[in-house]
Amino acid sequence: MAIDTGLDIIFTTSASSIKFGIGATNELGYELKRLGVKNTLIITDKNIVEIGLAEKVKAIIENEDIKADITNQRFLNWYKEL
Repeated sequence: MAIDTGLDIIFTTSASSIKFGIGATNELGYELKRLGVKNTLIITDKNIVEIGLAEKVKAIIENEDIKADITNQRFLNWYKEL
């Protein structure tokens, strides 16, 4: 949002939290629970599924009693099915 004061312009933003580094993925379940998430869909590609990372992330999420599903299918015009 920009407010014109006649002298300068002030911008106000609400930044989201960004976590990175060793162990950041392990906090995913906690962050989703903190946000009140009950169900998730992990959309990824076949390579991430093949190396087992998608299942690791799913387990981290489910450890917080949040339902998680994984897909590596491409959705064309998925919004038309809603």
